[in-house]
Amino acid sequence: MRSARLSCDGRSLPLQVLVCEGVLERARGLLGRSPLGAHGVLWIAPCCAIHTFGLRQPIDVVFCDRTGRVLTPAATIARRRFAWTWRARIALESQAGTLVRLGLAPGQALHVR
Repeated sequence: MRSARLSCDGRSLPLQVLVCEGVLERARGLLGRSPLGAHGVLWIAPCCAIHTFGLRQPIDVVFCDRTGRVLTPAATIARRRFAWTWRARIALESQAGTLVRLGLAPGQALHVR
């Protein structure tokens, strides 16, 4: 995994992003990891669906298309649930409240650097 910075519509966001770089990292997601903290986000691509089975707490999720355009507003997903968006190619996962507080809305463009 590599660290990156996240920007939204050209504006830098105060988050530390971990970019999943392989099939195993994408499949594992947040399972078995120490909490990301209030400013941590996991960038998973390609990905159109996530689950929260095995997690101890709810998480925030945002789905984006292949260009990083937000498809779904940030939502908190409870434990033992599935979430998906068929057109999505990127999923962002974070501690509950982190992405929701940013107010990400459909149509905004996210990029990692």
